[in-house]
Amino acid sequence: MVPATGALRAFLYAGLLFAFVLIAASLLRPSPAALVPGDVRPAGVYLLTRHPMMTGFALVGALHLVSNAAASDVAFFGGLALFPLVGAWHQDQRKLAAGDPAFLAFHAATPFLLFTGRETLRGLRELPPAAIALGVALGLGARWVHGSLW
Repeated sequence: MVPATGALRAFLYAGLLFAFVLIAASLLRPSPAALVPGDVRPAGVYLLTRHPMMTGFALVGALHLVSNAAASDVAFFGGLALFPLVGAWHQDQRKLAAGDPAFLAFHAATPFLLFTGRETLRGLRELPPAAIALGVALGLGARWVHGSLW
């Protein structure tokens, strides 16, 4: 376990706020892989990762692992980091098997892992201000109630 103090705490908070921005951006522009598919044009958050909601949840789990080392914490937060990524991978495989040409093009143009695409900087620039505001508000709200959870 690493104590979350100083610069590490600031890094963790910034990472968690960014995770909430990813989740908010995915709510504002639905994924082409959703049950009701969204726009297949690769833009905004989808240039950062093909699965922003799942990546956001995985990021929340991974960042909590840094300062939570009890076995139950590792099981819970490790699962929170791993399960969304496995689900996103499975969703990709299912959609690829369906053979929709629009999704195939979307899949080829977007990265699975966060920040591994060719157009990451463009994706960051195209994040809607509403997604940033909503993500920060959700993150601050989660931080506000966080203490009352324990």
